[in-house]
Amino acid sequence: KTADKNIMILFKNPDYIFILFITLLIFIPNQMIFVYLAPIIRSVGGNATDLGYTLFFNALSEAPIFFLSKYFLEKYKTKSLLLFSSIFYLIRFIIAASATSPVYMLFFGMLQSLSYGVFLVTVRYYVKLVAPAALKTTAQSIALMAAFGGGGIIGSLLGGYLIDNFGMEIMFRVGIIQATVAVLILAF
Repeated sequence: KTADKNIMILFKNPDYIFILFITLLIFIPNQMIFVYLAPIIRSVGGNATDLGYTLFFNALSEAPIFFLSKYFLEKYKTKSLLLFSSIFYLIRFIIAASATSPVYMLFFGMLQSLSYGVFLVTVRYYVKLVAPAALKTTAQSIALMAAFGGGGIIGSLLGGYLIDNFGMEIMFRVGIIQATVAVLILAF
């Protein structure tokens, strides 16, 4: 019972709720695009090789950010880093939405580090700053669950529903709107 009361402290913390909300705003469209990346690439004339290259550049671009994360977390404010990465998520979503060939998706992949890499490291750091000492691990777990669990489930279902009922263009619009809302919230 004490642990339950402690967990509720997190959900009464406006800074913690803020980061969960921003995380969902970003990860829902991120997951919509990631889950449907193969059909997206196919829709612009790509094939399995193009998907492989896109995922290769995704992974390759992340590595430097994880090595440099200590430096930029010390140098910049967390809200500025969240804004920076959210802007790059928005740029990536716009690239995917406007793609007319698989080459666009390579640029989409190359920007993974500036969106996902910076965002993930910064969210974990932000949660560490705002969570009570006794709940830091729990707070981290819930934040990652919101990103990958909540964002993944909602993004997968919503993306599929939007594509099936309204087309890929509407799915992209919804994702771009969500990312724009996140950017505006973080900017002001």
